[in-house]
Amino acid sequence: MDWGTILERRCTVDWSRSFFWRDAARRMDAEVSAASRRYFQCRGRVSLLGRRLTSAAVADADDSVFNEGRRPNDVGRVAELP
Repeated sequence: MDWGTILERRCTVDWSRSFFWRDAARRMDAEVSAASRRYFQCRGRVSLLGRRLTSAAVADADDSVFNEGRRPNDVGRVAELP
């Protein structure tokens, strides 16, 4: 076996290894990106749900404040009606 053949085989093996690792890194990066995207979508849904629940609770509180004969003033505190 001559040096040309040895070097040719060595380069081919190194190239295939580097291709394998690059491909594996791409796949892992895609999986991490997909997991990150799912996490932030879920977090956004939870945040949206929290805002909806908060606004519903505020609406209920506003109703109960009016039912008790009080009204919220401009800064959000409850003031007695005159």
